[in-house]
Order: sequence, then structure tokens, then C-alpha cells
Amino acid sequence: MGSMTGVKGKIVDVDISVKDEKLYLIEVKSTADLDHVDALHDKVRAVEKYLNREVDKVFLVAVNVDKEAYDRAGELGIEVICGNVIE
Repeated sequence: MGSMTGVKGKIVDVDISVKDEKLYLIEVKSTADLDHVDALHDKVRAVEKYLNREVDKVFLVAVNVDKEAYDRAGELGIEVICGNVIE
């Protein structure tokens, strides 16, 4: 995935679940901000390219999510599961 990061050999960590032929990508954070959401969106595109198929659903699971990040996730179709949205 060096082509995604620009650094050859860099490892990109993603959690993937496949159930009933549906592909889910899951990111877990204690706190998520706008940079995390944008990076997750980039990971989705990289996984889709690498696996040559679309990700069916993307989840961001966090204890706390910045309001800006929460809104951006919604725009990108990322489902957020969180304890608190921080204003």
C-alpha cells in the first residue's frame, strides 16, 4: 500500500469484516477528529483498489468524535458509532 501513503513498504492497518458476501471496513479510535475521518476515507479507496471491489459499509467506532469529524463522516457515507460528539 506504499502507493497510498507515498512511502514504499509502509503498512496501512484496516479492520475488515466479510459477512454474507458484504465487505465492511471498521476503524476503532478512542477519539476521532477530522484527520482520522479523511484518512479512513482514503483507506476505503485503497482497499477498494487493492481488492478490486467496493466496500459495502464503513464504520467509525470511537468513544469521542469531534462534531466536524462527525459531520464529515456523514457526508462521506461513514457510519459513526460513538459515546460522545464533542462540540
